[in-house]
Amino acid sequence: MPKVTYTTKKGLVQSGGSDVVLTDGVLRIRGGTSSANPAGGMTVAYQAAAAPGTSNQTITIAQLKTGILYDDPEGAATWTLPTAALIVAGLPGYAVGDCLDFSVINDATAGANEIITMAVGTGGIAAGNLLVAAPNITEDEENSGSAMFRIRITSATAYTVYRLA
Repeated sequence: MPKVTYTTKKGLVQSGGSDVVLTDGVLRIRGGTSSANPAGGMTVAYQAAAAPGTSNQTITIAQLKTGILYDDPEGAATWTLPTAALIVAGLPGYAVGDCLDFSVINDATAGANEIITMAVGTGGIAAGNLLVAAPNITEDEENSGSAMFRIRITSATAYTVYRLA
């Protein structure tokens, strides 16, 4: 069984071992049944989504750690990810191979030509399509208006961002 460590600066990190460590902050994992959830299951508390703003933006590590970037770009926009140095600095105790997942939701008017282009910061390499088009519900729903990404730290000065979905 993997060891899971949680810190407010780094989030969940999986490594060898068989325990869960909470070094700071609050981690709420709820399981089982209750009067509010009689069917049972598990819920996890997350931070609120980050709203980067309209037009071109430089995304911060704090925004990435919320797990969701959600906004209406109000026109074509480029959202630039942090540099590798800023990502590493924002994840104390990182190890090469650590990953940070996040989603981008383009809240533009459905069918509008308002594409968010995700760009890598210094030290970043892109793998996959980094364009997040506005939702298109009029043409067989080929654009959902959202995308999932993973940043993988490849060294102290580099990362790769992958488009997952």
